[in-house]
Amino acid sequence: MKIENIPLPLQNKKLRSYTPPSKLSKDGRQSLKRRLHEVIDPTLNNFPNSIKRTKLILHYNNGETFDLYWPKGDVDRDGKKVSWSTTSRNIHCSFDDLSTGSRTILRKVLRVKDRSNLSDSWYHEMHMILPEALPPIGHIKKERSAQNDFMQISTINEARNGNGVSRNVRSVIMSVLALPENKKLKENILTSGKVIMRFSGDGRRVTKITCSGVMGTLKLLSENAEDIGMSPMEEHCIYLYEGDESYDYQQKCAINIYEQLKEVSENGIVFDNTNVDVEWYITADWKFTAIILGLSGPCSQYFCAWCECPKERKSDFSVLKWTPRTQERSSLYMGSMGYKKKTLVTADWDNVLVDVLHLFLRVMGKLLNQVVSWTVQQRVQEQLVAEMRRIGVTFRFYSVQGVGCNTSVLKWSDLDGEELKVVLKNLDLTNVLQDMADKSVTQIDALRKPQLIVQLQKHSINTDKLSVAQMKVKLKELIGNSMVSRSETQQTPRVRLSVARLVKLWKEFDSIMEQINSSSDETLETKCRQWAMQFRVVTFDEDVTPYIHALVYHVPQQLIKVRHLKHFCCQGVEKKNHLQNKRYHQGTQKGGRGTLWTKQVMQYENRDMYARLNDYDRTKRHWLSHSNQEEPVYRQIFDENEDL
Repeated sequence: MKIENIPLPLQNKKLRSYTPPSKLSKDGRQSLKRRLHEVIDPTLNNFPNSIKRTKLILHYNNGETFDLYWPKGDVDRDGKKVSWSTTSRNIHCSFDDLSTGSRTILRKVLRVKDRSNLSDSWYHEMHMILPEALPPIGHIKKERSAQNDFMQISTINEARNGNGVSRNVRSVIMSVLALPENKKLKENILTSGKVIMRFSGDGRRVTKITCSGVMGTLKLLSENAEDIGMSPMEEHCIYLYEGDESYDYQQKCAINIYEQLKEVSENGIVFDNTNVDVEWYITADWKFTAIILGLSGPCSQYFCAWCECPKERKSDFSVLKWTPRTQERSSLYMGSMGYKKKTLVTADWDNVLVDVLHLFLRVMGKLLNQVVSWTVQQRVQEQLVAEMRRIGVTFRFYSVQGVGCNTSVLKWSDLDGEELKVVLKNLDLTNVLQDMADKSVTQIDALRKPQLIVQLQKHSINTDKLSVAQMKVKLKELIGNSMVSRSETQQTPRVRLSVARLVKLWKEFDSIMEQINSSSDETLETKCRQWAMQFRVVTFDEDVTPYIHALVYHVPQQLIKVRHLKHFCCQGVEKKNHLQNKRYHQGTQKGGRGTLWTKQVMQYENRDMYARLNDYDRTKRHWLSHSNQEEPVYRQIFDENEDL
């Protein structure tokens, strides 16, 4: 209360003439407190018994404040030990005695701490500096422990070092449907009687040598594209284990989850007293998709996860349609046609979709590497770097010394998805390249791994244990120079490189990707087929990747089926993978002291779901310009017993 509001007996000359606290020493402030209590205590002692503790804030003319507590010390009127909070909303009592309002504040503080990846040590030090402004770390730990058990976390003992966990699929789905941001979707689900879910998974290298992990997620989808986000918060982790993403590991560690997916698909769920069917889609990178479907990989004889196209006809786009894969054909041709093992996930093969994110990354990566190769061949690396700088992309060439030899290997920067989009739209190839009379003759440094393998196999060299850098060094040693011809690896040699046709090829690919990310079109299949044929003419047959095959034969059909293929992509999965990897390094004990880092990451997933269900995130205020406002006067906080 302000000093002018103090009852009349306290309005004495001595009280009003005190020196501001900032000009007093520590002993001076203690003396000030004693004299204030002599004046104030007689009045406060007459307060009703229902008032257990009082805090007075004395305001000085210079803007300073001074806090005074009654009764003295850290006890209330009944002698119970407490500590006042400067927020006037919480008394730091025991965790079990916290009021509803105090517990809400505590949970919001924990939410901020979790999302900011703040360590317990950091938070404790901040609490010691501002003990009356922040809840103690003991309360934070108890609340965190309670939220960790919000959903049951089961241990996967079959994982490497027993380091694996999972959550019940049905429980996760019910929690996702209950999220406040899905309120509009819930109405559509109850009306249609169907909920659409997408399962995805991804492996990652957590540390350089010792640790790798595999994650499985699910995402709630809608037929209305406006209701679907692509944030990693839309991806909900259902299993996480330490190990690789091979078939055998997934069969040991994730088979229980895959059986739950099947059970939910067959029996549906009960939501708001309504029986709701669950329709599953699967989208992942090519490797993960092939593994869970029991298929051969993208480099095998029958490489495709959606049809039975053989490898030698991968670049033959004259075929109108290949035989599609089905569960029936998987059982009938097990052991051949690319059907290696029994599928881990039981799903309609038509609901297994191509990930357009990885499609763009692989195809655009191939187009850029071709340009870089020709740049090295024409010795115009500086022009390419300058053109990249003009469009705002950081790109450089650098040399790496070969292992155990004096030969150096030329390398260049790898670009992420956003940078590749900028390059596709803005890079002016005419400022970098010139037409070439023979595009097949190139430098060894410009070759990628598939071309290096072909060249070394001509010399009967086993490449299984060689890195790309070692292959380049080996090839240079074998042929005695830095130039090599790729023409012998093509069925029909096409020699000349036309920059104008290459520019057109890039622009048409950009147009195709925009069409894929917007809506379906009956002309898309024809457009993709014509582009792929032109790709063979402008570049090389051997550069036709599995994703180019999928672009022609599967993406247009799938886009007609789901209308918005972009929202099924793995952009959120890749980002969540990155965030979980970051949390491993910044928010877990990395397996120390007998802990399971996968469990600690999954416990954060529980806390995240709990906070979102109860709306503990701060609502951001609208930005207002402060240019015309006076500079704020910040309150100086004085500790009751010591200087700050």
